[in-house]
Amino acid sequence: MVEFPAGWVVESLVTVDGEAIEWPPTVTTASDGGQRYMWRRAHLPALIGAPGDGGADQLVTVAVRLRSATLSSGRVVEGPADAEGLSRFEAELIGPPVVSPPLRALASKILEAAGQPNEMSADDKAAHLYAWTKEQIAYCSIAVGLGGWIPHEPERVEAARYGDCKDKANLLRALLASVDIRSRLVGIYAGGAPRPFGLPVLGANFNHMILEIQLEDGVVYVDPTTRTVPFGELPAADKGRLCLPLDPAGASLVLTPSTSPKADRVVSTWTLTLLSDGRFMGRVRSILNGSFADSARDDYVTMPPRLLPRAMRRWVGGRGTLSNVVVYGGPPPLRRAPLIAQAQFYSDADARAATGPYGTLSAMEILTAGGFAIDDRRRASPFEIGAQSGREDKVELHLPKGIRVVRIPPPLTVTSPYVSAVVRWEVENAGEDVVLRLTRELNYTAERVPAEDVAGFREDHQRYLSALEARVVFASPDGS
Repeated sequence: MVEFPAGWVVESLVTVDGEAIEWPPTVTTASDGGQRYMWRRAHLPALIGAPGDGGADQLVTVAVRLRSATLSSGRVVEGPADAEGLSRFEAELIGPPVVSPPLRALASKILEAAGQPNEMSADDKAAHLYAWTKEQIAYCSIAVGLGGWIPHEPERVEAARYGDCKDKANLLRALLASVDIRSRLVGIYAGGAPRPFGLPVLGANFNHMILEIQLEDGVVYVDPTTRTVPFGELPAADKGRLCLPLDPAGASLVLTPSTSPKADRVVSTWTLTLLSDGRFMGRVRSILNGSFADSARDDYVTMPPRLLPRAMRRWVGGRGTLSNVVVYGGPPPLRRAPLIAQAQFYSDADARAATGPYGTLSAMEILTAGGFAIDDRRRASPFEIGAQSGREDKVELHLPKGIRVVRIPPPLTVTSPYVSAVVRWEVENAGEDVVLRLTRELNYTAERVPAEDVAGFREDHQRYLSALEARVVFASPDGS
């Protein structure tokens, strides 16, 4: 329900999963000439929260905006007519970057501490100013009235050493302008999954602010709110999102760079031994890239060292206890770099292979699934994967002497527009030594699955899970 005064002209749009539908509101007029728009639906099925649900706004969204208003003085105020108008309006509301002598001195101090400013490229200068802003200015959101739209003055933010997303982005904009590097504030909707817009000229389409830096080699997007994302990268919640640069000349909606299974990837190597009690022991080494590395670094800089083994278990995805964790590249880097972690691994009590005359073993007793739980109910909304990403595990499992492998599951390869997977077992016999090798690869190659394709996606995903649960069969020396 939306109520508005006489003399206001309101525009609305109703969408179902981003597609416009015809659903005019019920309109009533008050005695003072004001109007009320109401959209009402009844007897709806309950929303059942489940992994992959985009929420109620993915089912039906009613977008409303003020197109024009006639004030008591008779003057007519027009709202932005399109994205370019909204970009222009917000840019004028915020104003140009503030470059003052104290900010110039601060920028020089930051760059001098990083090296020789006169020998730095614009790209290097931007990287160091970004790093300082994200590390030295804490995040704290205080928004009162237009404070939800207009950032505080850069000098005030620097003096207080805290600010919200637009405060930090605006301070970085001023520091960059101090060394003659151009940049623009950018409104973006950051969240768990890309969100389609209804009306593209709503300020409410954006809940976050980042910065677009204009360098000789092209445009670089940065989010100084983050603590661990390197220069030139964006956190997962900002990737592949519609955004609006704020420019006095107006700008169109653009899409931030997306991720990929190759860029956001975890590669783990396991060297394990099957013990007499059916559990596994050995070492694991993981290389985390992209958003996985950023997330792990956030744990690294915020957690006490005693909790790192628990955190690494989440990074790696093994079903066991980790100890003696060693992390390389934990502190946030200036540029993109992997984080490497290695640890001693000991499997959980419930993750053990049977060791009788005919023992069995599945991949799920070593690794977690690393995927989604997808129910079989009929969906009216897409399945939200959230981000393209990849995971790869290579397991080398040494069997006790005398153990003979009777059968291994057939290899699985899944290829679809949304997910690809490989699960493959191999046996290597070297005299009395038997080594089982397991390869598991899982790639999500889209951010979301349309509602009509979810059933096929679930089927592909279930084939992958079934392959993880398929069992190797082996015999002990007492077996026939």
